[in-house]
Amino acid sequence: MSQKELGRKIGKSHSTINRYESSTLEPPFHVIVDIARVLDVSVSEFTQGDNMKVEKTNWNLAKKDEEEKSDILQSLNDIADSLGGKIEMISGPLPDDSGFAVMSIPLPKNHWLTQSGDSEPPMPIRIGTDDSLRNGMTRIMWKSAIKAAGEYAIRVSTDNGKIIDFDPDAMVQNFIIGMIGYETPDGKR
Repeated sequence: MSQKELGRKIGKSHSTINRYESSTLEPPFHVIVDIARVLDVSVSEFTQGDNMKVEKTNWNLAKKDEEEKSDILQSLNDIADSLGGKIEMISGPLPDDSGFAVMSIPLPKNHWLTQSGDSEPPMPIRIGTDDSLRNGMTRIMWKSAIKAAGEYAIRVSTDNGKIIDFDPDAMVQNFIIGMIGYETPDGKR
């Protein structure tokens, strides 16, 4: 898709899209959502690995007048609406004058998690209880290694249990890293 076509679909000029792509202009979050939607990918897929910066907004509610607070709340609702989600809770100000919002966002209709299909596990490294060593490991050793990889995936996807609602795609990617290492020549960071 050309920059001109993308710009037309999200209501931005070709030059603005060019500036986003060349990192001379940081797109606001709602524009990132619009671009991801046009490209039929999730926001996390769109921004993953690109070190994309998102425009930061001062959300300090304690230092805002009522009109500014109303604008912030409207912005949060606009973000939720653009993602097909809803704001579940807004809290603040906290002791440090910050606040937070909890938003529920449905997965895209074509997300792998919601697709019907075979419930058989793929078992790429299938090892039976009677099988001999595979790569120098017994079934018990593989089970322990896979369990550790799964725990790693959940731990990093949930920031050590601090995030209750986490991205399943991130968990799968982290599980892959836990199983076979990073996508580098030596598998390390």
